[in-house]
Amino acid sequence: MLPGVFYILLHCSFPVFLQTNGALLACTFLIFALENIFKSYRLDSAADYIFNAGFWISMASMFYFPVIYLHVFAGISLISIKSMRWRDRLQLLIGAITPIFLVFTVYYFFHLENVFYKEYWLDHLGYILPPYPTTWNNIIIGIFVGFFVALCLMMYGSITSKSGIHVKKKIEILYWYILFCTLIMPFQPQFPIQGLLLYNPALGIFLAIIFLNIKSKQIAEILHLVLLLLVLISQFYF
Repeated sequence: MLPGVFYILLHCSFPVFLQTNGALLACTFLIFALENIFKSYRLDSAADYIFNAGFWISMASMFYFPVIYLHVFAGISLISIKSMRWRDRLQLLIGAITPIFLVFTVYYFFHLENVFYKEYWLDHLGYILPPYPTTWNNIIIGIFVGFFVALCLMMYGSITSKSGIHVKKKIEILYWYILFCTLIMPFQPQFPIQGLLLYNPALGIFLAIIFLNIKSKQIAEILHLVLLLLVLISQFYF
């Protein structure tokens, strides 16, 4: 429950995050992808989970194209938690291709394959070079998200201290996820601040662990209340 609470809080932290956007929708499918990667831990036969991981990442890319690069993350994550054979790589690839192929088939049926190529692929290819477009609102939002990312990195020892080996492996996957979310930020034609939402599935879990590790429950409740107040204040000033 607690990871979900922090996930929702982070999603609601600024009005710009609440607007309908591709990254907001993509996060839902990325949660499914992470779940299937976790479930494949040390399984000799994990074909369905591996396929689903690739499938959900490609589904997320339908709404926010840079997510397509997270297939590399999925491959590295699966290698770290199980022995990847050639057929596992093939299953991940087939899962990644399936939703793209199905959507393309619909466009092809209506003779709109050129529209699919343009809307899904061509319009979203690009690379942002510095200096990045900034406003005070974007800077503050970036600092807010960056603070929580840095906090989770600094609290690595505390997060993993009381965890078993299988939990540590899954936590490492979440750290890989944060790294890849950072790496894919420049790979888009323009800088959407909504792309920072991609961090939230991992940040929600990490913040829940950090709060559960706080010995004084009163302090944890006060910090949670402060975070909630900051979210409420941001709705009026951002």
